[in-house]
Amino acid sequence: MWLVCVVVFLSVVLLLLVQFFLGVLVLVLVAQVTLVRPVAVVVVVTPLLRGDLCGDGRELARG
Repeated sequence: MWLVCVVVFLSVVLLLLVQFFLGVLVLVLVAQVTLVRPVAVVVVVTPLLRGDLCGDGRELARG
């Protein structure tokens, strides 16, 4: 009887592990898809903002 319990326990643990890994994979994929756009926007916008701020600072310093 204990053998059946061990087999059932191991199968449940394996199922939980598989579900966990699948969930992590899905989360990673969703995060990559949703984070790619904001990161791209930040990478493009941040240098522009820094350039504008530096430009304003230089102009004020010259003036």
